[in-house]
Amino acid sequence: MDDDTDASIGPRLREVRAWRGLSQRAAAGLAGVSGSYLSMIENGQRPVDKRSTLEALAAALRVAPSELTGQPYAPVDRDQAEGHAAAPRLRAVLRDIELGESTVSGPPRVVTELRPEVDFVNSACAACDFGAIAEAVPSLIGELHVLGSGKARRMLAEVLFAAFYLAKDLGSR
Repeated sequence: MDDDTDASIGPRLREVRAWRGLSQRAAAGLAGVSGSYLSMIENGQRPVDKRSTLEALAAALRVAPSELTGQPYAPVDRDQAEGHAAAPRLRAVLRDIELGESTVSGPPRVVTELRPEVDFVNSACAACDFGAIAEAVPSLIGELHVLGSGKARRMLAEVLFAAFYLAKDLGSR
């Protein structure tokens, strides 16, 4: 990692740790590092020079590594690559949605037909299945937006959470 990234990790790490309500000792234990090492990172005295350490710290704090570094990472497998590839499509759907206008061709399905797909997205989110999320989320956003009912809005919120999760964990904007 470069010097700018190293310098910014400490304050971000401290901020996220505090936001999570974890002591240095607890966070260090969850990450598998010593409390003194974590303290030195947070104070800018030691760099995070291994990707595995960065990932362990991020996992302990339940954030993506990019939340600590501010830098997205290249995909490490096909699933992440599919997630990255979906980012432009997801941005386009979110950009093009306008209140009261349909983004789907043909009549929208009813809420009860969409519920299993929303449940699938929620399961994919829990399993970190970025490819499945990327495949399902853009069209679901469009369909649920058109319906606009109370149930559809709640389901839309679930799908938007998955979209946020996908973008955040892959380091996309």
